Amino acid sequence: MTYYGTQLQKDVCDLFQKKKENMRICEDYKFEIIIGEDGVKKITCDEEVTNLERIENMLVEMFDEWYEYDEKYDQEEGWDDTTEYEKYMVFDMDEYYVFHNFDSRNWIYEYEIEDFYEIILKKLVEYNLLVKIIEDEIEKIQMEKDVCVGISLAFLMFQ
Repeated sequence: MTYYGTQLQKDVCDLFQKKKENMRICEDYKFEIIIGEDGVKKITCDEEVTNLERIENMLVEMFDEWYEYDEKYDQEEGWDDTTEYEKYMVFDMDEYYVFHNFDSRNWIYEYEIEDFYEIILKKLVEYNLLVKIIEDEIEKIQMEKDVCVGISLAFLMFQ
């Protein structure tokens, strides 16, 4: 149970408090196909995949809860009530704050969420490709066994 806000807001705060470090950690995950002790091929880093899926779910929830924020902004003069509007999407964290460039704020910008999501999605696709490779190999082996059984049965019938 969180003290302030929702569990999602707390988790997002924890994740984005060290955004660059967490993004680098996720980018550095390496998946490899290995042969286990039982002779079955498997992929390393199961815990990392669980972590990536947890972060992906969190980011998708953030997409669902963000909102459009309008701000009056003049690019040449700075803040001004009479000039054009800057519109962007933000995820509001209420009482949770992240520190950014010697300042703190209680929102996450759309581009920050999307940058993190791209990294997570890339790594999950990489993992799923390896899973597909293993499944295809298992299917090929099973087909070869089925063919061998079929040929054996055919020889038995003709004897």
